[in-house]
Amino acid sequence: MAPWAQALVAFAVAGLLTALGPERCAEWGWRVLFLLGAACSLGMLGHYRTRVADAPLFHRRRRSSAAAGAGTGEVLVGRWAGAFWQVFTMMTGLWLLTDTTVLILTTSLSTDAGRPAARVSLAMGAASVAQALSMTPAGHLSTRTGRRALLVGWGIVAAVLGPVLWRTTVFSRGLGRAAALAGLLQVATVAAYGPVSAYLSERFPTRVRSTGYGMGYSLSLVLPALYTFYLPAARGDLRARRPGGALLAVGVLLGPALGPGRIDDDLDTVADASRGQDVP
Repeated sequence: MAPWAQALVAFAVAGLLTALGPERCAEWGWRVLFLLGAACSLGMLGHYRTRVADAPLFHRRRRSSAAAGAGTGEVLVGRWAGAFWQVFTMMTGLWLLTDTTVLILTTSLSTDAGRPAARVSLAMGAASVAQALSMTPAGHLSTRTGRRALLVGWGIVAAVLGPVLWRTTVFSRGLGRAAALAGLLQVATVAAYGPVSAYLSERFPTRVRSTGYGMGYSLSLVLPALYTFYLPAARGDLRARRPGGALLAVGVLLGPALGPGRIDDDLDTVADASRGQDVP
């Protein structure tokens, strides 16, 4: 759902820029998207509170703050620390690829190639659609090949093709060509998110799954978010827009390579319990 959301936001920005113009959009128009986002969030909050149930395990336990702290400790430095830091490494690489293929690319398409902001938003929206369409088969394929094999293979593709596609996209001519190349770039790099939700869920048992998933997915955002401080030194002048493909893909390669190929855990047991079936 993430790339579909990115596409919707990009198309909404293009619509605002076209309807209001760059100046009015910069002054107050951007607030429209914040209001729409808040409304969507409240709607989803209501849906989750009324329609989504926790695993029965959590209804059978009296959860205390001490128990919650123990879960965090187990994930960070305890029994499941190895799984967490392996997932953290992989997600750091994926977030770096996201920064490069979404944030930095969007800026480069506007500043380096001199394209109007509305056209850039349309191109990036189309690229996000291409990513969304490729993530689903990537997730299904990983079930057959094993998560590790697919993620490592995708990391190799990202390291080899990513820099070439990135530079070709920035300096391409025409909106259609830029959108197609940006789509190919996202397919070759960040479509590796396809099996990520399943992979992160499978790496942790039920009692620490929420903590492991949440921290592995979100805490790994911190270092990539600071890319403006260290990425220029790693790849030369930031204005040259030459992201180091091998550097950015190392986390995608190293993270899953350190983990198991296939994972057998209690997901089936939890699913049976959630459906009301007796489990031993």
